[in-house]
Amino acid sequence: MKNVRLILLFLLSPYQLLAHHTSPYLQDFTAPSTFDCASYKAKEQQHLATGISAVTYGLSGGRFGDNLLCYLHAKWISYKYHIPLLYYPFEYSSHLVLDEAELLSTVGNTDALKKYDNGQPVNKILWINTVNIKADEGSLYIVPWFPESMVEFERLEDARAYFYANWDDGNFINHVRKLIYPRCPLRLISLPNNAISVAVHVRRNSNGFDLSMSFAYNTPPQGKQYLDDYYPFKCVNDDFYIYGIKKIRELYKDKSLYVFIFTDDKDPASIAEKYKRMINDGSITFDYRHESHDHTTHVLEDFFSILRFDCLIRADSNFSLVASKLGKYKVVISPAGYCLRNNHPVIVKAHITTAVEE
Repeated sequence: MKNVRLILLFLLSPYQLLAHHTSPYLQDFTAPSTFDCASYKAKEQQHLATGISAVTYGLSGGRFGDNLLCYLHAKWISYKYHIPLLYYPFEYSSHLVLDEAELLSTVGNTDALKKYDNGQPVNKILWINTVNIKADEGSLYIVPWFPESMVEFERLEDARAYFYANWDDGNFINHVRKLIYPRCPLRLISLPNNAISVAVHVRRNSNGFDLSMSFAYNTPPQGKQYLDDYYPFKCVNDDFYIYGIKKIRELYKDKSLYVFIFTDDKDPASIAEKYKRMINDGSITFDYRHESHDHTTHVLEDFFSILRFDCLIRADSNFSLVASKLGKYKVVISPAGYCLRNNHPVIVKAHITTAVEE
């Protein structure tokens, strides 16, 4: 049995679908981590003491998914160039194994690095013209935050570098899965055994924390800026999610579906009811968090729950985008292209990843 990747291009109204294939991955997170943090940290400390270069990262100022992506981008550089990572804590990171395993970005941990005359480590921020990493020069490389989504990256106005982490590198992914693991048990979503489970991450504007969305209005008022105008792949309207659920329904005609709505909206019930009404299929069970919920609650519980589902429908929110990299799903559906209608973006192309074993 081996994994087969195929690239197919075909048109399905109303979305164009780009398809490729990977192997499924499932982890339940019910068992305590067995990762030997002490040995790992000691080994990294010995490596750092040789005077080799190291890498750290700047945080985005955003939320858990944004900051976890910052960590992963720097971790890829650490892995690729065999240099230690200096970890900078962020919100919720103290609940992960990586908090105990990684070397902190502290003055003491930079002692062996090359210094300027003032005693500060030689820092090299990865801008476009400074991406030549030399592992043996004793520098501290700093990876500035950048979004994984190229559509979002192209809106940045500075010259920070964009590089591709190889999310298909099995050794890298297996390593970071051990580090991005809860230190203590979490109350995760219970999944049925007799249905295909589908996680649908509906990114909204966090109940007014962000700008409003044009598709929240029947006729969007003129002269306003909307969140989906800035981030057309991050905040998408309900048609995309509904179409994704229907597509998974087509792929698994003979099975029941369990669809769970993950969202930063405080009223997931209305989203679930709308999707149920629009799809009108009795073999699909829709569910959501029934307790009080918003973008500041159940962050880790939702993140690790999403990793346990069979399928994922996501926008380019870094929260579920990172989940799509760490987990290998039977199906992942995400935005791939948009057009402007009434001067606002509408998703017209979707990317679908399915798992096939030969």
